[in-house]
Amino acid sequence: MLLSFLGPDVLTRLYIDTMDVATQQNIKAHWQVAIRKQLGIIVKQRRVALEQKTASPSQDLLSHLLVSSDENGGFLSETEIVDNILMLLFAGHDTSSVVITLLMKNLGQFPQVYEKVLREFTVQGTMECVDERVKIGLGVQRDDR
Repeated sequence: MLLSFLGPDVLTRLYIDTMDVATQQNIKAHWQVAIRKQLGIIVKQRRVALEQKTASPSQDLLSHLLVSSDENGGFLSETEIVDNILMLLFAGHDTSSVVITLLMKNLGQFPQVYEKVLREFTVQGTMECVDERVKIGLGVQRDDR
């Protein structure tokens, strides 16, 4: 639904075009066609499963995208569903990996910041972690072993 609003080229425009040239060429030459084909197969299989009532409409995001209609009663096309799934795959990966990469880069680039973070964790984090571990440990113990 999001990609139908933004347009089918949003994945290329927002993500692939921002990558280095070698990665772009690899994705465009090999990955993009293969993953779209595989996702298309999965979408068709799920559509059949929903029609045969062997899958639940609320089972997961894919089922939801297949059964949800817009305000005019229209449903997403297979291409729109595949685009939405690809957007989530890229966005979910990029968000986490970029944050971790930038954190590591900045901690390495600014040793004074690294030392401050380390001190804060050592002073403030240790006791809280120990206290939480004790609380969790007490609730998880089993006597039947």
